[in-house]
Amino acid sequence: MNGDKFSSELRLLLAFALSVVAMLIMQRWMARRLPPPPAKAPTTMTQPVVPAPIESGPAKPQPSASLRSAAKPAPVEVKAATAEQEIVAENTLYRVVFSNRGAVVKSWVLKQYADESGSPLDVVHPAASSQVGFPLRLVLGEAGGVDVAALQKEVNEALFVGPASKKVSIPGTLAFEYAGKSGLAVKKRFRFDESYVVQLETIVTLNGAPLAHSISWQGGFGDKTAFQALEQVQVFRRAPNEVQRLAHKKVSAPKSEVGSFAYAGIEDLYFAAVFLPPPGAVRITEWKDEFEPAPAKPGEKASKQPALGIALGVAGGEGGPDRPEASGGAGAPPAAQSLGLFVGPKDLDALGAVKPPLSELVDFGWFAVIAKPLFLGIKWLYHNVVANYGWAIVIMTIGINMALFPLKLKGMQSAQKMQKAAPEVRSIQDRYKKFKFNDPRKQEMQKEIMAVYKRQGINPLGGCLPMLLQIPFLYAFYKVLSITIEMRHARWLGWIKDLSARDPYYVLPILMAVTMYFLQKMTPTATADPAQQRMMNMMPIMLGGMFVVFPVSSGLMLYWLVGNIIGIGQQWFINRLGAKEAERDAQKRRGRPPR
Repeated sequence: MNGDKFSSELRLLLAFALSVVAMLIMQRWMARRLPPPPAKAPTTMTQPVVPAPIESGPAKPQPSASLRSAAKPAPVEVKAATAEQEIVAENTLYRVVFSNRGAVVKSWVLKQYADESGSPLDVVHPAASSQVGFPLRLVLGEAGGVDVAALQKEVNEALFVGPASKKVSIPGTLAFEYAGKSGLAVKKRFRFDESYVVQLETIVTLNGAPLAHSISWQGGFGDKTAFQALEQVQVFRRAPNEVQRLAHKKVSAPKSEVGSFAYAGIEDLYFAAVFLPPPGAVRITEWKDEFEPAPAKPGEKASKQPALGIALGVAGGEGGPDRPEASGGAGAPPAAQSLGLFVGPKDLDALGAVKPPLSELVDFGWFAVIAKPLFLGIKWLYHNVVANYGWAIVIMTIGINMALFPLKLKGMQSAQKMQKAAPEVRSIQDRYKKFKFNDPRKQEMQKEIMAVYKRQGINPLGGCLPMLLQIPFLYAFYKVLSITIEMRHARWLGWIKDLSARDPYYVLPILMAVTMYFLQKMTPTATADPAQQRMMNMMPIMLGGMFVVFPVSSGLMLYWLVGNIIGIGQQWFINRLGAKEAERDAQKRRGRPPR
C-alpha cells in the first residue's frame, strides 16, 4: 500500500478514530484551563489575603488606618460557650449540620441525591475538612499591628454561643456570636428557606473597629466517592464576560483578586457551592491545601491529596446593607457582610432560579449550539413521552438519523458513483506512481482524476458526508452524558443502571463494534485497494476494543449502537435503490424498456 494513496474515506475514518481518542483523553484529563483575563477587565490585582490553616505562622505586622484608630481598645464583654454542640437545619432539599466551634458546617447532605456508593450525598469531605478546616470558616484580611494568624486561629476554634435548640425551623434563622479577651467580636447569622440558597451575614470587629474578612469553602467539595473525584473539583468565578475556571493543578499558593464578580465558588462535575455577593467589588482568594486520607489498609500510609479552597469577601466601602451601624465608614474595611450561598445540583432549572442565574455552570463545551438543544430535547421526551432517559436517547437518535437521511442518501449515492469510478481512478494513479509526491507531474494526475469525477457527476467529498455528520453529534452526546445531572444514575433497562457510567459487562461496546462492522461492510468505498479496505474493516474492531480498555458512558454507546442499527437499515435501502438503478441502466444499454 502506497502512503500517498489513502482514500478520503479512510483518512476521514482515521480522523474520526483520532477524535474518539481525543475524547477519551479529555475524559481522563478533565482539568480545564483558566482562560486568560480580558485585556481591559475591570479588576485589579492586590496583595493576596493569606487563608492559611490556623497553624500557619504569624502574619507580618503592617500599619492599618482602621486599627490605628483603635489604639485604645474598648472593654469587650466575653461571650463564649462552654461546650461544643451541633445544630441541624433541614428542609426538603438538604440537611446541614453546624458546629458552634467556629460556627462552621460539618455536613451538608443533599437529600435528593446519592453518592456513587448509594449513600446520601454529603458534599463536605470530613477527612479533608478535619485537617484543613470545615466550610464557612472566616478568613481575616490584612490588619496592621496585630497577629492576624492568631486571631484567625482564635475565631475558627472558638466556641460560639448558639441557639438553645439543636434544630432550626424552616424558614428560620440560626445565629452564632463570640467575643474574646483579645477584643475580637464575631457574629454569624444564617437564614434558611425551602430553596437551595442560604443567606449569610457576618460581622467582625477588633476592639470595636471593623476588620476585613472573607467567608470560605475549603477542604474540597462534592461526591468524594465519584471516579477521579479530586480531579473533578475546581474553583470558578463569574467575570464580566465569562465564567473562569481553575482546576486544582493550576492552584497552589493563596492568590487574591479584587474585582466585580457576579458569583464565585467551588464545583465538581454535578454539584456546586456558589457565593452570591451583592453588587460591587469583592475579594476572591483561591488556594490549595493537602490532606492525608485514611489508608486503604491498616498499616499503610496514604499519599497526600489536594483539597481546594475559595473565600469571598466584600472589598472595602460601606458595611452590609443590613448592618450599616457596623460599617467603618467610606474606604474602611466593612465589618458586616451579607451574601447568598447556593449549595446544590447543577440542574438547569435550579440554577436558573437563582439570582443571578447560574446556568453557565453547566458547560456544554465546543458544540454547545448542538449539545444544549439536544439535552433539552431528551429532557422533553423524558417528561412527556417515555419517563426513561435511555429510551429518550433511543428516540432522539432515531429522530436525528431520520432527519439527516436525505443528506446521507446524497452522500451514499456519491460514494456509489466513486466506487464505480474507482477502477478508472486507479489506472490513472498507476500511471503516475513512478513519480515522487512533489513531482509537478503529480498535479497532472490530480487534474485527470478531477476530470473523471466531473464527467461522472461526483462530489469528491460527498462520500465523507455521512461520517462528518456524526462527529458533532457524537461530541454533543458525549457532553450531555458527561455533565448533565439528569443522566447521573439514570437507568435504562436491565444491567444499565447509570447512563453516565460505563457498561459494567461491555455488552453495548461489543454490540456497537459488531453493528459498525456490518455497516462498514455494506457501505460502498471509493478505494479499490484491498489493503485500505481491510484497514477500514478493522476499524470497528479497533474502536470496540478501545472502548473496552477505555470505557465511555453507556449512554454514548447506546446512541452509537442505535445509530448503527438505523444506519444498517438505511444502507440496505440505499443499496437496493442503487441496484435497481443499475438494472435500469443495464436494460437501457441492452435496448430493453426498463421495468
